[in-house]
Amino acid sequence: MPNTPPHRSSASGISFPQFAPVLARWREPSLPTALRDVPPHITLLGPWRPAPVAPDDIVSVSEALAGIESFRLTFRSVERFASHGVLYLRPEPDALVREMIRRLVRAFPETPPYGGTVANPVPHLTVAVAAPANDLDGLHAEVMRDLTPHLPLEALVREITIAEQQEDGGWTAVHLLPLVVR
Repeated sequence: MPNTPPHRSSASGISFPQFAPVLARWREPSLPTALRDVPPHITLLGPWRPAPVAPDDIVSVSEALAGIESFRLTFRSVERFASHGVLYLRPEPDALVREMIRRLVRAFPETPPYGGTVANPVPHLTVAVAAPANDLDGLHAEVMRDLTPHLPLEALVREITIAEQQEDGGWTAVHLLPLVVR
């Protein structure tokens, strides 16, 4: 029987590679994707299409997000999804990020965010995931203590990243879709 390659996926998001040095201490030990070439990011739609993504789908993403101008995001606070043991940075303001998610969901209703497990996704940049045996409160206190001196983190969002999962499980940015420059 021939080896069948594992199902590979894709996702769209807003990448913040410039935040990696500040967040690596928590991301790398707790997020396997952080060691798989996935920079800090906000997921817009994922999992999305099987990789490789068809050119028509890239065009559809561009059309869905047409007219959105570049914008600035600020990350001031570390929040938590306690039920998932996740610590994250909340983007401010998040209205435009939510609008981007809504537009992509309308364009691709057959691939809802997070596989349909989250009805109303909250824009976030994951900092760490507590292992089941770890204390989320203790991890939160540590992250707050050590990350607060670096906050706020700020970024100008100029593009959307389309990334594909590779055969080895790593991820690669395959398309950068520019936003309207203002």
